[in-house]
Amino acid sequence: MEREIDLAEISDGRLYTAEDLVKVGCGDCAGCSSCCRETGNTILLDPYDIWQLGCGTKLSFSELLEQGRIELNMADGVILPNLKLRENGEGCSFLNEEGRCSIHAFRPGLCRLFPLGRIYEEGGFRYFLQVHECHKQNRSKVKVKKWLGIPDIRRYEAFVLAWHDYLKRVGGDCMEALGRQYISYAKKDSEAIDLFLSCCRWCTELYRRSFWYQGEILERGIPKNDLYFTDRAFIREKVLAYFGCTSDTKLALYAPTYRGDQDTDALYSLDYEKVLSALEDRFPGKWKILVHLHPNVNPAAYPIPVLPDVADAGPYPYMQELLAGCDVLFSDYSGCAFDFLLMEKPCFLYAEDAEEMERNKGFYFRPEELPFPFARTGQELLGQIRSFSQEAYLEKCGVWLSRIGYFDTGHASEAAAERIEARIQRKEKRSGTGT
Repeated sequence: MEREIDLAEISDGRLYTAEDLVKVGCGDCAGCSSCCRETGNTILLDPYDIWQLGCGTKLSFSELLEQGRIELNMADGVILPNLKLRENGEGCSFLNEEGRCSIHAFRPGLCRLFPLGRIYEEGGFRYFLQVHECHKQNRSKVKVKKWLGIPDIRRYEAFVLAWHDYLKRVGGDCMEALGRQYISYAKKDSEAIDLFLSCCRWCTELYRRSFWYQGEILERGIPKNDLYFTDRAFIREKVLAYFGCTSDTKLALYAPTYRGDQDTDALYSLDYEKVLSALEDRFPGKWKILVHLHPNVNPAAYPIPVLPDVADAGPYPYMQELLAGCDVLFSDYSGCAFDFLLMEKPCFLYAEDAEEMERNKGFYFRPEELPFPFARTGQELLGQIRSFSQEAYLEKCGVWLSRIGYFDTGHASEAAAERIEARIQRKEKRSGTGT
């Protein structure tokens, strides 16, 4: 993670090599673990760190994510893994009951480095001591390479430099892809915005780091989600009547997202008849599938099959009503999946191009770490429908809601209106036009 720093303010004014002595010795951190308790998401992990963690814990990358040991976040324009703090905020998830590091032998590079930092120069880097970070007094001198505890320090330093250069190049490519003019306009747009509405803690952080926005953020949910906290039975009846269904019909919504210029025929490949059969096996009753394509998809390019229990939901005017009225959702990467999560209704993700999407565009969250069953093939999807456990699903949803920190309670519109009204009144009072 790059930072703009003034070395004179945060260091002892010296730069060190791996062979130099530096005052970092802290007596094996006896009685202290403060540096492991207030890290936030700053302990970024490089490929070597992940390999070390995998070998040491016997857990795969996916398992580390699933068990809440690591998480993914945006850093310097790139999505990277980092050590995750416990949900209760009591430090790193790898701290044991005695406040000691349970992975000390294979701890990440940034943990080994602390309280040192790196300053990158042309073709290399040197170390500096962050004098205000470690609270231990009377620290002893230790050679930098011994402090790091890396067997082949030269090879490791070459890797660190190569990884740093790679991330700078990738981050630069992202900025280049957006273009200077786009970024300039985006920054001006953010400066002109008076208020952002946020549905969750994660979105608040995203707005700060990715939208060039430093203004006020109202953390009370977003108005479109208020509908999900009302009497959904009335909305369901409205949707059923629109599609000519009887009151005992169960509704499944298929809402895949936009794929640009990719071949939608190959991507929107839900086998409606087999899915209907699987739904009837798991959730007995009469089912109908409503298909709602992204507005950017040309319906002529993807004609919806003419089947008695499949209907085109594109003409229906309100997407939120469709979501509130349906019993099950099938999607891929669409944000509407998170709307279903708020209503605690079953949602299945199905995407045969997941690897390509991750390679070309990247994900904020990998599909496997989300609470929804995720299938890469049609056969896998059918199996997940038939084996669906509502109890396990709701448990995962609860964990996810806590992790993301949702703010929605059904009163976002009211909160936004109150804030706007208060802003208008303050403005009128200042200008003397109020009554």
